[in-house]
Amino acid sequence: MATANGAEEQEEGGPLVFQRGKKLNEEYYIVSVRDNTEGACVKFSAYELETSETYDLSYSYNDFDALFKTHPELVNPSNKEGRYDWVVDRLDFTSEGSGGVKRLTLASEPTVEDETHESKAAISSPKTKSKDRLTYAERQRLRQEADKLEEKRAASIAMKSEKNRK
Repeated sequence: MATANGAEEQEEGGPLVFQRGKKLNEEYYIVSVRDNTEGACVKFSAYELETSETYDLSYSYNDFDALFKTHPELVNPSNKEGRYDWVVDRLDFTSEGSGGVKRLTLASEPTVEDETHESKAAISSPKTKSKDRLTYAERQRLRQEADKLEEKRAASIAMKSEKNRK
């Protein structure tokens, strides 16, 4: 029966759709994203590894869509992973009141740790693109390269077979 209660608690926030590690304020967190279709919301949870504390931030579907109106590559709701990644990059903590209670919030820019990570990734692989699809020009170029390779292979095979005949 204990597992049934645990499963109910886990499903209460919706199924897990995205998860990533993140360093915030010198602490390491596992950030989980749950998509609750019944409650029509997306819930971001940051689990602190050392203290086992969890901090939550929820958005209704409308509010979540509104975050990406100024980002053309993320406007399409089908780019869920890109959207989740964008939000996780900007997660930060604020302290409320004199007690210093931490609260998970969304910053306007990526947090400092993420900026250094993104710049390192950009420097190490400048040709990598975030798009999964090839443009028409890229497909044409790749097709021409494949045709040239096929012609070169056929010529090499013909040359070897001619050499073996003699």
